[in-house]
Formats: sequence, structure tokens, C-alpha cells
Amino acid sequence: MPSFGNLVSITDLARIKSPFDLVATARERLSRNAAVTIDQLVRDEIALAGTAFFMESGTSARANLDSDDLITAAKLRKLHAFMFMQNIPFYSDGDYLLIVSAGQAYDIKSDTGTGNFIETRKYTDPTPILNNEIGKIAGFRVIEAQNAPTFASSVTVHAAFALGGLPGWGWGDLQSMAVHYTAPGGQGDELHQKESLGWKVSFGVAGLDNARYVRVESAATDVSAASA
Repeated sequence: MPSFGNLVSITDLARIKSPFDLVATARERLSRNAAVTIDQLVRDEIALAGTAFFMESGTSARANLDSDDLITAAKLRKLHAFMFMQNIPFYSDGDYLLIVSAGQAYDIKSDTGTGNFIETRKYTDPTPILNNEIGKIAGFRVIEAQNAPTFASSVTVHAAFALGGLPGWGWGDLQSMAVHYTAPGGQGDELHQKESLGWKVSFGVAGLDNARYVRVESAATDVSAASA
């Protein structure tokens, strides 16, 4: 099982000269680094498994996707039917969950025909809103992720995850997340010139049942440009 971690050292002179609380800044940056590291680990392993579903009729390979093979309500209705026929259970609210990239989210929001995308602010039921939930479409509650996976092909292929009530992967650790602080004057720092903060964990995740979730592959609008 792999181990992960990071370390930040702060010198005594940096402490004296900086107008900022460097320990607080380091703590915040390390917390963010730990969260992103674990998120990427889980994302990459999940993206290797699951049942592939391509956003083009008749396509059975990633290489066949073109730039116009975007996520649409009509295609998601077919995906919903596919997951139902595969006996993937709904969540307790009766919906599936769809985790998408920012580009896929843009395309879903743009599909505003009657009965298509519904923004969260237009929900008519008292269902609590999930973190980063943008709305519902075709029986899916849609979550927008900053760190969604992509694959290189004839176009940049975006991978969304369509999930039901049973996870298709497992995870575990040999060492729980630990945070460490070493004050100035530790071993090898007899002149009290530095202090350090860090985190470490031994953690792993792996796909266990490809039939329990779907990896939805599509093209997507490029939203990375700094202009409309």
C-alpha cells in the first residue's frame, strides 16, 4: 500500500521577517495539499474501472468520440435506463448521482429544453443540496468537480462517474492520516534555525465491481479559455 505526505520547513529568519503567520499559512496549504492528493488518488483509481458508456450512439471505443459528442439529456435518459437494467440501485431519494467536469457541467446547463436540466434553486422538493450540486437532469443529481479526469484521444475525453447506492470500489489504510509539528531545536537543529509541519498517510483504493458504476465518456466544451 503506497504512502503519501508532504513537509514544510520554516526558518527562524523567515519567521522574523514575514508579515504573515507562516505556521498558519503552512497549516492551510498542507491541509489543501493532503485533500487534493487523496482526491487525485481516488479519482485515478476509480477512472480505471467501472462500465464504460460513450456519449455517441453505437460507439464502443474512446477513440471514436468526436468534438460534438457532448453530454445531453437524451443521452443521459438512455444511460439512466441502462443503469436501471443493470440493477444498479438508486440512492434513497430515488435518483442516481452524476459527477462531471466543469466542461460537461457547462454542456448540461446549456441543455435547457422542456424536461431537461433543472437548477438546484428550482427544486420543488425539500431534498438537502449536496456539496457542488448544480441541478438535476434525466434522473441524475449532478455534482460539478474541479478535478474530474480526462483522457487524451482524438479529442480531449472527459470522464464523468454515474453512481448508484452501492459503491463499486473499496479503500483502506495501514496508517491513518497523521499531522506532525517539530519545534525549533529538534534533532539536527541545535541552533534553533527551523521548525517544520507535515502530514503523512498510507492509503489505497481499488475498483472492485465494474458493474456497480458507470464511467461516462464524452467530449466537452472547453471552459479553460479566459474569454467567451
